[in-house]
Amino acid sequence: MGLKETDHGSDACFTLNTSRLALRRPRAGDAPALAEIANDWEIASNLATMPYPYGLEDATDFIERVRPLKLPAISLFITTRADSRLAGGCSLRARKESCDYHLGYWLGREFWGQGLATEAVHRLVDFAFAEADLARLFVSCRVTNSASRRVIHKSGFQPEGAGTDMINSVALGGSVPVEVYVLDRATWRALREWRQEENHAFS
Repeated sequence: MGLKETDHGSDACFTLNTSRLALRRPRAGDAPALAEIANDWEIASNLATMPYPYGLEDATDFIERVRPLKLPAISLFITTRADSRLAGGCSLRARKESCDYHLGYWLGREFWGQGLATEAVHRLVDFAFAEADLARLFVSCRVTNSASRRVIHKSGFQPEGAGTDMINSVALGGSVPVEVYVLDRATWRALREWRQEENHAFS
């Protein structure tokens, strides 16, 4: 089964919070900030569907497409709780060949190296398994993207099968190799319990 049919799609206030971040629905007013932080070759070249250059029209079109939280895909913006700045994006999308979901994420350059991607991924993973009868959740990164690989490892994902695949990159205009990782429900549950125990020990 996929993500549950809930009221999330009609809830304008739907937000997933962490200590430093708020993962929320895109808003029309986000377009200028999105165009500014997404217009970065290093970001676009590591994602499948982001074009480069990335302008205001691209941002506006993207927000119009993904703003409704409609299955089988959910896209959220990653924002900072301290000052509500747009930091990046994340998504859950159903895989065509199964009932499993694929997780995606990216951050603007200014927000790299602060542990924010790991924080956002942990929250989205928890949401996905809590809201769905999922057996597995998948994620991938380009074989050259060591920073994303570290986030994936810290989030408990393990290599899937041969561990590599090919995806089409809009920015690069062709196929590129990616590493494929998977997280099963049992591992997620064990990691969540361990994190809760760690947080309790240091609280």
